[in-house]
Amino acid sequence: MHDGIAYVCLEAFKPFAQDLKCASLSGTAGERFCLGPNIILHVGPTCLATDRGDPALLVAFRDDRQKSSFDWDFRIANFPVRLGSVCATLALAPDKLTFETLEATLRGPDGTPIWQQEIPATAFVTTRLP
Repeated sequence: MHDGIAYVCLEAFKPFAQDLKCASLSGTAGERFCLGPNIILHVGPTCLATDRGDPALLVAFRDDRQKSSFDWDFRIANFPVRLGSVCATLALAPDKLTFETLEATLRGPDGTPIWQQEIPATAFVTTRLP
C-alpha cells in the first residue's frame, strides 16, 4: 500500500533466505541490514514505520568508481514480514550490487538526520534469518 493504492507484484522469485548476507547496525536503528538477490532487508525488533510524517530510512550504495548513487527510501515499495521476535522490512534493490560502503541514514520528518552509519561491503557475511 502506498498513498491508498495497493501494488501487487506477480513475478516468480526463487526463495532468497539462503542467499542473504547481513551486517550489524549500531544504536537504535535496528539489528542489521541484509542483502539478497534484488532485495535489501532492514531487520529490527519492530517493523519500520513507513507512513508520511514518520522518520525515513534511506540507504545508499557508495562506490568511489561511480559518480553518483541513488538513495533507497524504505517508505516506498516496502513489505514488512514478522519473523518470530523480529520484523524484516523488505525493499527492492539494484540487480547487481557493487558497492564499497552502504550508507544508512534515518531522517526525521523535517529531513534532519537522526542517525547515520556507514557499513563496509566486507562487513556483510552469510547469515540465516530466525
